Amino acid sequence: MQNKIFLINAMRSLVKKLEGGVQYDWLDPRQCNCGLLLRELEPEFHAVPGVGSYRNVTRLTAKEFFGRFEKYGLKLCNLYSLENLSNKIIKKRSGLDKVRYCSLKSVFYRERANLILYLHAWADILEEQDAERFERRPLNLTPRSKTAPESNAEHKLSCNQQPK
Repeated sequence: MQNKIFLINAMRSLVKKLEGGVQYDWLDPRQCNCGLLLRELEPEFHAVPGVGSYRNVTRLTAKEFFGRFEKYGLKLCNLYSLENLSNKIIKKRSGLDKVRYCSLKSVFYRERANLILYLHAWADILEEQDAERFERRPLNLTPRSKTAPESNAEHKLSCNQQPK
């Protein structure tokens, strides 16, 4: 739960930075959608200067790079949808599902304004999921049995709504 709250706060902080003009370049792994979010989640993370793949820029293997996101509940499919702004639920919530381009689709996920809308909607959805979960849970005022297992599993983000 703590990591999810941190993720939501990082998304909101990144939105403010994007609105304030932070460097954004979808073609640069240090300044693309996932790269910016990683830097917001882990400020001590610094990609080395250069151009190329995540491995060349970060000096991390793909497993190490994407593993940094896993501790915040993000799976590879979540990162794919972030990089391409493609989750249908988030797009609908942000209003991006109504955006139509006459030119190539590729420009859609490279635009700062679209990333801002997407991150803002995603953070709202994550907050609402927790609110719903707590509203539905019955209040248990009886002491817990010592034999009952305790669950402290983190809420994982679902990848079920990914475009096919």
